[in-house]
Amino acid sequence: MDGRTGTGAHALVERLIAPGGLVVVYQPIVRLGDGAVVGYEALSRDPEGEHTPDELFAAAASIDRKVDVERACLEAIAAGGPAPADTLLFVNVSPALLATTRYDDLRSALPPRLVLELTEQEEVTDPDAVRTILQPWVRHGARLAVDDAGAGYSSLKQVVDLGPEFLKVDRSLVVDIHRDRRRQAVVAALVAFAAEIGADVIAEGVERRSELAWLRSAGVTLAQGFLLARPGPPWPPVTSIDGLEPARPRRRGLSRSLDAAGTQRDA
Repeated sequence: MDGRTGTGAHALVERLIAPGGLVVVYQPIVRLGDGAVVGYEALSRDPEGEHTPDELFAAAASIDRKVDVERACLEAIAAGGPAPADTLLFVNVSPALLATTRYDDLRSALPPRLVLELTEQEEVTDPDAVRTILQPWVRHGARLAVDDAGAGYSSLKQVVDLGPEFLKVDRSLVVDIHRDRRRQAVVAALVAFAAEIGADVIAEGVERRSELAWLRSAGVTLAQGFLLARPGPPWPPVTSIDGLEPARPRRRGLSRSLDAAGTQRDA
């Protein structure tokens, strides 16, 4: 059924929010210093393969049901359980979902070691309000990432106001970065900016060894993309390339100490 029409969009959304209406795949986020997996991004997909994620959310937004589909995504992620060992689980959320108090139950249902990816593609007009909305999630141990950094609406001031622990660099800035000085300048500035606010930079969509080499030389600490691992069922292995070792177990004692740290200085 065509999700672009009103009738098709309603039918599509009803299918997505029904039990089993979405399937979750995971893509590793890799530390470039040693190849260790530090987390996985949970990505919801149409199990029938008829629509891309962008098409799903566009159809839902066209009938004002985007938040309902987001909830269904998080419910599917919650059913999948926690990421292995001490790794983090990254999930995409919108300010609209966070502001919907009737979804408070999701906080307790979602796994621990959660990182909320707040996309810059949806404009954050009031950082103070978003910080207030985030507080219950933070009290439950969630961390914050800003997705699509440098490619969306949000200014760097808004990023500072939100205080994320991770800045995710969009694929549009990563593609061919090894031979594009404009992209290099933007990413280098983001790396320096992240260092000033105590955040880590994650490069998304890394597909070429030359891109990875430039990112490592520029001080980008984390990356994900087809070059390292494609999204897949729990939990995809990581390719060993260019001196990066395959994923290795992390020390639980260190992880527990970091989780208990109340501030970045303590960590």
